[in-house]
Amino acid sequence: MEDMYYNYPVNLPDVSRTQSVVHIRHPHKIRDEDGRSRREYPRQQKQDMRFAQEQQRSAEQIAHRQNVAPPVPRREMSPFDIYSQMTMRTLQPIQKKTIVDGVEWSDKILATLTGLKYGVKIDTAKTVNWDSTGGEELTPQQIESLREAYDIHKMSPQDRYDLLCDLTHAKAISAMDIHQMHFPAVGNFQYPEGMRETSLQDTSPEDLLEQIRRDLAVLQDRSAFLQSADFWRENPQASKKEYENYLHALTQRLSSLEHLEHVFSQMERP
Repeated sequence: MEDMYYNYPVNLPDVSRTQSVVHIRHPHKIRDEDGRSRREYPRQQKQDMRFAQEQQRSAEQIAHRQNVAPPVPRREMSPFDIYSQMTMRTLQPIQKKTIVDGVEWSDKILATLTGLKYGVKIDTAKTVNWDSTGGEELTPQQIESLREAYDIHKMSPQDRYDLLCDLTHAKAISAMDIHQMHFPAVGNFQYPEGMRETSLQDTSPEDLLEQIRRDLAVLQDRSAFLQSADFWRENPQASKKEYENYLHALTQRLSSLEHLEHVFSQMERP
């Protein structure tokens, strides 16, 4: 039967299986002053261990009573703060991202898309107001300021990015307008010659207004074709659902480009 003194709450050696004293790690013989060797008696060892444990418990209780300092409130940390503390690396703040028609957009994505086609790096010092819903009319002062800053018929990729930033902050165009500028509606249908829908990424960015007008003319012809009987003669295999989805996407893009043409035309210099 085990001795009652063996049930200690601290991690101490099992004295029932060793003859060592508290301060001796491994059992071994010790020598008296007269030189004779002997082993420590287990009972004395148990008493020493019990005394040491009581001393430790008393010290912990005293320390707890004396700890009168108010608890330090825990500061909530983001995953990036934790990562920075663990790795000693500083993370750049994440740019705001917006989902438009199922596509993720951010300043960096727009800058990359604008500059990649032409092999240039776009400075994102200006930001896009991705919360803009558009529809606001430009004031005469805003129009004059934009005319001085940009030549709508001679735009560099950087100018194009900066202009979109300015117009979204003026709430003249929306995030959806930017999306529709860069992605044509997707539909695998047959069209007459000359009705190929293009993206602004397929052409030079210099004359932005002329590009909008060219794509707008193609979209208007294509929209009229979609709603005619000729479409079904050319595409007998098309399903009704596919047709309706594409017509809806095309109508959205047509609406955005018409609005963009209205905004950009106000910026033409006399």
